[in-house]
Amino acid sequence: VQTVSDTDPGSYILAQKPSIDLVKTGVLDTTVAGDPTRADVGDEINYTFRVENTGNVTLTDVTVTDPLFTVSGGPITLVPGQVNTNTFTGTYVLTQPDIDAGSRANLATASGEAPGGDPLDPNDDVTDTDPELVPLPPAPSIEVVKSASPNSGLVVGDDIDYTFTVTNTGNVTLINVTLDDDVLGSITLSGLTDEDRDNDDDDLAPGAEATGSATHEVTQADVDGGTLTNVATAEGTPPSGPPVEGNDQVDIPFVNLSVTKTSVVTPVTLDLTNAVAIFSSNGNEPGASITDNLVVLWTEITYTITVTNNGDAEATGVVITDTLPAGTTFVSASTGGVHDLNTPGEVTWNIGTVAAHDGTNPGSETVTVTVRT
Repeated sequence: VQTVSDTDPGSYILAQKPSIDLVKTGVLDTTVAGDPTRADVGDEINYTFRVENTGNVTLTDVTVTDPLFTVSGGPITLVPGQVNTNTFTGTYVLTQPDIDAGSRANLATASGEAPGGDPLDPNDDVTDTDPELVPLPPAPSIEVVKSASPNSGLVVGDDIDYTFTVTNTGNVTLINVTLDDDVLGSITLSGLTDEDRDNDDDDLAPGAEATGSATHEVTQADVDGGTLTNVATAEGTPPSGPPVEGNDQVDIPFVNLSVTKTSVVTPVTLDLTNAVAIFSSNGNEPGASITDNLVVLWTEITYTITVTNNGDAEATGVVITDTLPAGTTFVSASTGGVHDLNTPGEVTWNIGTVAAHDGTNPGSETVTVTVRT
C-alpha cells in the first residue's frame, strides 16, 4: 500500500491598528504665590498625563508635548492595552492675562511610532490630543485707606489735609478706577495705569496702588455738628462681573465750648428795729426809739460762670479768667479760683478738662466768684 501526502503552508494577513489615547489633567496650586485662597500670578498648574496604547501593536518612542510648557518624562514603549500614568508631567506658571481671562486652556499631544514607521518622520506617528481647561476664579477687591492731619484741636478756619491710598487687593485687573468722598467730592488719583489699552490711565493691576489728597477748611457747621464724618469710596470694574467698592471713614470730633455767666445780688444789712437812737440838739433831750429800719451796709454780688462743651471731643487745658467789675472788691471764689493780687480785677481757674457731650448731655464745669460793692 502506498501512501501519498502533500502540504500547503497557509498565510494570513493580520491588520495592524495602531492607536493611542491621551488624557490630560491639570490641578491648580494656589500656595505658591500670593493669597493661598485664590489664584495669583506665580501660582502653578501641575499637569499629569495618562497615556494608553489602545491599538493592537506595540508603540515605541511614545512622547507627550504641550505648547505652553516642557513636558518631563519619556520617551517610553507601550504594548497594546498598556497604560502609563506616572511618566509624563508638566508645570505651568500663571500670568496676569490668564487670571483676568478666568481660566487657562491648552492642548497636549501624545505620539508614538508604530511598527514599520519611520522614526525620523513625525508625520507617520500615531497621535492623540486632549484639551484641558483649568478654571481660575476671579476674586476682585479694592481697598481705600484714608487719613487726616491734624485730627484734633481744630477750630473754625483751620485746614484738614486728607490723604488717600487706593489698592487693588484682588487677583484681577480693575479698570475705570475712581475715588469719591462724600464731603470732598471726586479725588484725583496718581499712579493709575492704562491696563486695558484705551489710552486712559485709570486702571489698577493686582497689588498696585494709587494715591490722592484733598484739603477741607473747618466751618462753623462742622464744629456745631460735634464731629466731622466723611467717607471715601473707591470703585473699579473687573474683567467680568459688577464693579467692586471699598470705603474708609474718618471721624474728626470737635471741642465746642460756650460760656454763660449769671449773678445774684445780696444786700448786707444791719437791722435797727427797736434800736434806740440817742440824739441831742442841746444835750438835754431824752432818747428816742427807732423801729422797723434796715441799714444797708454794703452789697455782695455772686457770679456763676459755666463752661459747656457741646462737642464730641474732650476739651483740655481749659482756663477760666473772670474780670471783676470796676468799683468792686474781691470777697471769695470757688475751689481753685486764684485772685491775682497784681491784677485785682481778675480771678483765674485752671479747670483742665471739660468732658465731651455724652450723647445726652453736654460736659460742663461751673465756678463762682463773689465781690463787694
